[in-house]
Amino acid sequence: MRIGGLASGMDTDQIISDLMKAKKIPLDKLTQEKVWAEWQRDSYREFNLSLSSLKTSAEDLRFQRTYNAYSSTSSDPTDVTATTTADAVNGSYEVKVVNVASSAKMNSAATINKIVDGVVTTVPANSGDKIGAGGTITLNGGTPITISSDDTYAAVAKKLQDSTAGKTPELRGNGHRQPRRCHFGSRHQKGHFPLD
Repeated sequence: MRIGGLASGMDTDQIISDLMKAKKIPLDKLTQEKVWAEWQRDSYREFNLSLSSLKTSAEDLRFQRTYNAYSSTSSDPTDVTATTTADAVNGSYEVKVVNVASSAKMNSAATINKIVDGVVTTVPANSGDKIGAGGTITLNGGTPITISSDDTYAAVAKKLQDSTAGKTPELRGNGHRQPRRCHFGSRHQKGHFPLD
């Protein structure tokens, strides 16, 4: 056990502690300044990040397209759609349907009869019978479809369907049994298809 200042009556431990505190003041001050500098650095960093974010956000303000950005909506997008450009004018528009387009279809004018050895008979043809004549059919200025005299009516309908698959209009064809006529119509009954 140690008792300081017993002989002199002075508390030497307290004196030494006070002297050490006095010597340590400059170090404490430097530590405080270091902490203060770190706070300032962090504040400047946050401020710079905020300025950078503002600059990025304001970058588009230089362009006219930012101010002319319009969008369009339709109350029934399955019937009518609209697109906008930079020249669009603000407003609401109403589309009034005056006439609905009729289906695009083509039927043979008369009964189709069998052709035997190049001669048209009076017997009505079936979809499995040979067409008996060759040539080409062109739809909407597309690729010509070659028809052979050995093709059946069903094969001709299939060729026409295949040539328009995935296009507008997309044709569907069939041969009716009664009264032995051929019918072609566009899928969903919209559009037109000139035959050349």
